[in-house]
Amino acid sequence: MANIEINEDMSPEEIKTLALSGKLSWKGKKLYFNPFIPPKKENIEFSFPGFAICHGTLYYYTPEEEEEKVVAKEEGLPSLVLKDRHGAFADLWVGDVAFHEISRPSEGERGWEKDLLETGFMRKIVDSSHYYCPMDKVAKSISFLLEIGWEVRDHRGRRVVKQSGEEIDCSMEREVFIVKGRVKYSEHEIDLTKVVGAFNRRERFIELDVGHVALVDFEHLGNEEMVDGAIRVKKSHLAVMDELFATALNIKRDPAMRIGAALPTADFKGILHPYQQEGVNWLSFLYTAGLSALLADEMGLGKTIQVLAFISTLKIDLPILIVMPTSLLFNWRREIEKFLPGIECYTHSGPERLKELPSKGIILTSYAILRTDFLVFKEFSLIVLDEAQTIKNPDSQAAKCAYGLKGDFRLCMTGTPIENKFLDMESLFRFLLPELTIDTPKRVRPFILRRKKKDVAKDLPPKYEQTIYVEMGDVQKQMYDEWLVQTRARNFENKIEIFEAILRLRQICCHPHLVGETEVGSAKLERLMEDLEEISGQGNKVLVFSQFTKMLGLIKTEIEKRGWHYVYLDGRTKDREAVVEQFQEDKEIFIFLISLKAGGVGLNLSAADYVFIYDPWWNEAAENQAIDRAHRLGRSGSVIARRYVTALSIEEKIMGLKENKAKLFTDVLEFEQVNLSLEDLYSFLS
Repeated sequence: MANIEINEDMSPEEIKTLALSGKLSWKGKKLYFNPFIPPKKENIEFSFPGFAICHGTLYYYTPEEEEEKVVAKEEGLPSLVLKDRHGAFADLWVGDVAFHEISRPSEGERGWEKDLLETGFMRKIVDSSHYYCPMDKVAKSISFLLEIGWEVRDHRGRRVVKQSGEEIDCSMEREVFIVKGRVKYSEHEIDLTKVVGAFNRRERFIELDVGHVALVDFEHLGNEEMVDGAIRVKKSHLAVMDELFATALNIKRDPAMRIGAALPTADFKGILHPYQQEGVNWLSFLYTAGLSALLADEMGLGKTIQVLAFISTLKIDLPILIVMPTSLLFNWRREIEKFLPGIECYTHSGPERLKELPSKGIILTSYAILRTDFLVFKEFSLIVLDEAQTIKNPDSQAAKCAYGLKGDFRLCMTGTPIENKFLDMESLFRFLLPELTIDTPKRVRPFILRRKKKDVAKDLPPKYEQTIYVEMGDVQKQMYDEWLVQTRARNFENKIEIFEAILRLRQICCHPHLVGETEVGSAKLERLMEDLEEISGQGNKVLVFSQFTKMLGLIKTEIEKRGWHYVYLDGRTKDREAVVEQFQEDKEIFIFLISLKAGGVGLNLSAADYVFIYDPWWNEAAENQAIDRAHRLGRSGSVIARRYVTALSIEEKIMGLKENKAKLFTDVLEFEQVNLSLEDLYSFLS
């Protein structure tokens, strides 16, 4: 329909209606409607009571509005006049004058333009407009201007009103979150679905009445499905709900949509630090919501104990499957025996493994066995992938098998969720939430819990000690057993000979190379390198102690292969102070290899966050002395100490005897002063 030319015969009501509809013209050109006070009399082209035309703009006002605007005119307050329906094109007005018509703007007037240009708007002349804002920045820019007190009018002269409140209800169904509510704009209210619908249609304004429009700014609920007056948000879009909860002031939600306390049951035989209990709460929330989780706490903060405490809270009918590298199987079983002694646990590994899995309890297996026995793994209540970075290559057989597992709740554990780039997590989330697109960190943030040691230092004791049990590989175990049989067959004449035999068995546990077997690898060394890999690049420092300098040499070789920066100290090191200073001051150096004899006492290494004790020692006090190289006065945070113990070996027997007869161990290196009976010594060889 053609525009209607304004004339003197029209009534004020008719002019106003046509102006608001955008169908009014003047001398063949469409009039822009702007209900400001009329311009100066000498600039008016046409006027009658309540209306004036100047430079193609129709001004409408009531006597009351004109009186109110006198102050604005005197102070020269800014306003933004939008020139199109989307709000991308606009003009700046100062009082009753367009800024571009001011030949010599005052400092204050230039300040208004500066304020405008600090939003998404920029100078750009298009047709009759002088400023342009990209579409994706319109709502944010206008909202900011309204917030600081500007007046904004849309392309039909209606006043733009920003959101003043909301009333929103959120509930949870099996597959989706349900969001209903109303949004307030001054004295007006609009159904939430209309606001979101307008946003999805890329509309930035909703008409409230003949003189006002609402600014649409509900980006976080955009593109979600709307059915029967409600917005249905996929559960995998939990980030959308997080944004809504963070921004909405008046919102009601189901208790199940809040992270609440999930206390372990009496079946759990452990004590959680506060941050660990928070981890259990978080896991329970995601489990209840039918989602998945990535527990990515830094190494040493007890991911395993959090998962076991969480398992104690579950009431389930199907078994739990935990998949891990082979080297961790024994350690997991030990942790389950310690913290959940009442639960059935089956390790699916080795040549004697079952052809059909148990129907309840916890099932432990390795990634290697998962590949070979995939058809045995049916359906589970919970599937846990430990060291989940193992499946970071989505084309690997391990990843493909993991994707094919069936489970009600999926959980990944890793201290290194991102090794090189953000998309390293793509394969992990393909396992966790295959329907989720992880193009931005925001989408995955609700499903990841990562705490660093520095973040939870207040919750940790000054020395947080852990024992890591490592199971030997088949070849190393066979070699150890052969040496043990030969040792038992000997007739020992004195303690020194027994100590010598025990020493050789301990060396095999550390690495068969220490007794001349150069073709056999070490499971313990592999585990140590995995842990050092996790620490690398995180800004933490670690001390690695061993009483065998030859073992330190083997560790050094592996470190050099990886290009890591380290320092080394043993009895042959001449300038000890220089080496210590390097470790303390150089940020690139994160590993300090130290022999017990040379570095167990007298050094201040407070820069270290971790202490790794590669081989257990006779004397508990000597181990504590090594840990105290890092745990010293002047250190602000706690120290995490790890003892690496070869499972089902003489090392484990030493650990057990130390617990039972700690007072007997008075010295580490002087065998004559180690207060052990022959019965004690022979017990190591049993």
